Amino acid sequence: MKFACSAYIALPLFALFFVGWRYYDGSRTIPLNMVDLVSGKREIDEEEEEYLAQQRLKGPKSQLRRFWDAL
Repeated sequence: MKFACSAYIALPLFALFFVGWRYYDGSRTIPLNMVDLVSGKREIDEEEEEYLAQQRLKGPKSQLRRFWDAL
């Protein structure tokens, strides 16, 4: 009888390697109250708007160019 659950070995291996690396490296999880997700966001938004404006000035792309960019 063959077992079809051999693909499930990846989950415990991942957990083992993850915990092993965290122990070996000594890294810790950053608490959510110390994570800063908003500083610098305004500058990033301004750069994105500038980039999008430059892309709009270039005009529409051909189908071949859109396909190439998608690759």
